[in-house]
Amino acid sequence: MSRSALEQMYQTALGRSIDDKGAAYYQGDLDRGQTMAQVRDSIVNSTEGKTYQLGQIYQNQLGRPIGDKGLEYWMGDLNSGRTIDQVRSGIM
Repeated sequence: MSRSALEQMYQTALGRSIDDKGAAYYQGDLDRGQTMAQVRDSIVNSTEGKTYQLGQIYQNQLGRPIGDKGLEYWMGDLNSGRTIDQVRSGIM
């Protein structure tokens, strides 16, 4: 797997470039046999990934950044098992 593929995943899932630590970590996962889909899911479902997704939903649907209390509330929902689509519906 190339670093450029991991870079693209980071850009899509986190809205930022991959750093050397992240590249080494996820390349290690791939080297140990994880699939690209598993690595993508790991990135998307990380705390940073969930925070980015919630921020994007707020910005796109409400036209404003998510505040600390909103982030805490909706992150609680995600961490309790609700999907991002369920949370998106709740926000809208």
